[in-house]
Amino acid sequence: MVRLRPLAVLASSRCLSAAASLESAPFEADPEVARAVEEAYKSLKSWAPPAGWDAARLSLWYAAVYGGLVLVYTCGPVTPISRVTVATGISIMPSDAPRRLEDMQLLSAWAKLWAGDELGGLRELEGGLSYPAGFRWKVGGDLKVSVRGIIY
Repeated sequence: MVRLRPLAVLASSRCLSAAASLESAPFEADPEVARAVEEAYKSLKSWAPPAGWDAARLSLWYAAVYGGLVLVYTCGPVTPISRVTVATGISIMPSDAPRRLEDMQLLSAWAKLWAGDELGGLRELEGGLSYPAGFRWKVGGDLKVSVRGIIY
C-alpha cells in the first residue's frame, strides 16, 4: 500500500502553480491522485498522470511524485519546471478566499527561493490555497513542506 502526504497548491497564476507535499495538514491527499500513484507503483509501468486531469490535479500529482515545492507550468501541456526544498514552517487555517497571483509575482517569489531567500519567497506566495478550497496559509508554524510526497 502506497500512501501520500497531504498535497496542496499553495499558489497559482494564469500559467503557473506552486504545489507542495506537506508533512501534515488539516486535510488529506487528493483521493484521485493517491489512487493513480498507487496504480502506477503497483503496475511498474510509466509514471505518467492519467489523461484528462485539470491543471490543479496535475500539479498535485507532480508534488506527490517529486516531493518538496514544485513549480508547474499550467498553460499548454502541464509540466513541472522546477523543484525546491524549504525548511521554513508554515501554518494553514480555514479561509474562504483563494489568492490568484500574476505570473511575474509567482516567478519573482520562485527566484527568491532559488537565490536562497526562503522567507522572502514564501511570503510572496502566502495566501489562500488554490487547492484544496477553504484554506489559507502563511509563513511561520509547525507544518513543513515534505521532501518526499510518497510514503512507502
